[in-house]
Amino acid sequence: MSLGDQVVVLNKGAIMQIGTPLDVYARPANSFVAEFIGSANLYDGVLQMQGGRRSVKIGFAEFALADGPGKERWPDLDSGPVQLMCRPQDICIAVSGAAHARVCVDEKLFLGDRIRVTGRTTSGERIQFETIYTAQIQVGDLVPIQINFENAHLIPRHESTTGG
Repeated sequence: MSLGDQVVVLNKGAIMQIGTPLDVYARPANSFVAEFIGSANLYDGVLQMQGGRRSVKIGFAEFALADGPGKERWPDLDSGPVQLMCRPQDICIAVSGAAHARVCVDEKLFLGDRIRVTGRTTSGERIQFETIYTAQIQVGDLVPIQINFENAHLIPRHESTTGG
């Protein structure tokens, strides 16, 4: 990822995606690429169109897609099943404002400059997020989290299961 200006991701001899390292990491073509190129939280959801506005509903949250960036990033994505992909570093502990979910902590892993936290939302979805190494989080804690949906990525579900 740090040496090349183009990356090709293969799965059993089939090309899954070709692109810059940033494109492949931030906008994977399918769930195989998302998980192959780093840790990824993947959630089944539905893209809904209502009155010209697009929103995505997943098990523990619903969010509106901004008109400009959302339409530019997913111009051909219509209503229907999708997967929401968000990286652990795009989820943080909610300190102010509304939390998108509450996570019961199952595991925490000290990584030096940060802690990788794994748990389940109160509606049962597995989630990983990262926080600063000084955070006072214990296994069993119920932690409010916010997702940076600006960095999230939508994958059409028909492409997400087999790499498509």
